Amino acid sequence: MEFLTTFCGAQTAQIIFVGGGKSILQSTIVGTVDAELFRLENHYWPINPRARLLNDLDVGVIAREQDFITPEEIARDATYQELLIPARVGHFAGVILEKDRRSLAALALAQPYGDGAISDAQTERLSRAVDAARPVLDLASRILRSRNEAIVSSFGASARVAILQKDGTVLDRSAAFESLLSAGIIRVDRFGHLDLMSDDANRRLAMAVRSPDGVIGGRFAFSRLRPDDGYMCVVTPLMKTNDIANRSGEAIVILEPIFQKRELDPGLLMDAFGLTDAECSIAERLFIGDTLKEIAAFRNVAPSTVKTMLKSIMLKTESRRQAEVVTKLSRLAFPARP
Repeated sequence: MEFLTTFCGAQTAQIIFVGGGKSILQSTIVGTVDAELFRLENHYWPINPRARLLNDLDVGVIAREQDFITPEEIARDATYQELLIPARVGHFAGVILEKDRRSLAALALAQPYGDGAISDAQTERLSRAVDAARPVLDLASRILRSRNEAIVSSFGASARVAILQKDGTVLDRSAAFESLLSAGIIRVDRFGHLDLMSDDANRRLAMAVRSPDGVIGGRFAFSRLRPDDGYMCVVTPLMKTNDIANRSGEAIVILEPIFQKRELDPGLLMDAFGLTDAECSIAERLFIGDTLKEIAAFRNVAPSTVKTMLKSIMLKTESRRQAEVVTKLSRLAFPARP
């Protein structure tokens, strides 16, 4: 990026990825731009004339200010007057590198408004730089597109997980999440937004994804058809890299059945608490609600033997009561295999 500014004789260079034309997924900018002010770029994106231009621009076609907006319009435009000109990126030349229905990648040069428009010579150099760097830029675009798929798959095949933009648009989702859509438990509306089929649940989801203080996160329960058909919705932020324009506020949404049967993994119990095979077996029976007498009958041993082993389990799990043992075991429980 620094080379591009030198090669093209411009003050600033930016590469930007936009999701559905609605918000910035990721952006990196270098140069003399006012970084603190430019953090507002995503806030102005819905009314930014450059955003509208990028949506309509064909791949590989370079556009400059003078191609789509007049000086008189610039003087009246809030984005230019409040952000672009004060941030020292008042003039630009941009080119779409790649786009599909879900996202686009663009590269731009910019410079202070007082330096005048991007010249023909600068535009020609940008075109040459894009042609030379095409393989690298294509790779960057593919990495961004595959990122969401990799994040979703990392939760495992059975996880009901989706990635949302802050406006509720679903960017990607797992096969298990898709099954909820097929069953009519939830839906994606014609605008691509997640709909939990409940006004209250949708209100809570909106607050978790785009709360007034900008902090993403939360969890709440909702029921679609019957009380025993409820789900816990867990919302957590999708962490970004450290550049100044990573402000899109994407969220990971996980839906877990509230009454889903869960089971313990003996190997995990051994690793976490150092339990023996026999103690793991007793721990599993405790977890599903068996009494000590029932466990003794199941294992065909004396109740006193089970009591002795329970004391060992309590010692290893640092628990003082049987109920505390069950609570700690529940933290290591996973959805039962179908």
